[in-house]
Amino acid sequence: LVNQLLVLARVEPGSAREVHLQELDLVQLARDATAEWVTAALSRQIDLGFETTQKHVLINGNALMLQELIANLLDNAVRYTPFQGKITVTVAADEDQATLMVEDSGPGIPLAEREHIFERFYRLPESTGDGCGLGLAIVREIALMHHAGVNIESGAGGRGTMVKLCVPISGKVAR
Repeated sequence: LVNQLLVLARVEPGSAREVHLQELDLVQLARDATAEWVTAALSRQIDLGFETTQKHVLINGNALMLQELIANLLDNAVRYTPFQGKITVTVAADEDQATLMVEDSGPGIPLAEREHIFERFYRLPESTGDGCGLGLAIVREIALMHHAGVNIESGAGGRGTMVKLCVPISGKVAR
């Protein structure tokens, strides 16, 4: 909780902290961040995968903040995906934007709750576990810092959750 409060304070608008953006490869960043969660996923017998058709997708970003964003998404996915479930991290791109998707086979987030899920300390009414409701608030603030949009959709076949982060492309996309 303390760590998440500190991260939130760093990324809030109006914080005295200036964030330096540099050109980053979203494919490499997402692949590395996903690899860090393999052990946690395996401990719950969750199939954690990474997919992309891109070799490189260049964006302007802050590596530490984007790693924190992906870690929060994967923490939620691992926490709420049932044993023997599936989580897939995907990076896609077109000419103008990169998309990072984290999709899980968990219970999903009801449509009526999706507008509230990015609020601080908000948890779904039927939520179990030890979360504190700050992870997605941090995700939203980091997305705003990167001029990115973030939204929640249902996963494949209407099951689970898919969180999509859409970030402007800074450079070329290597396929």
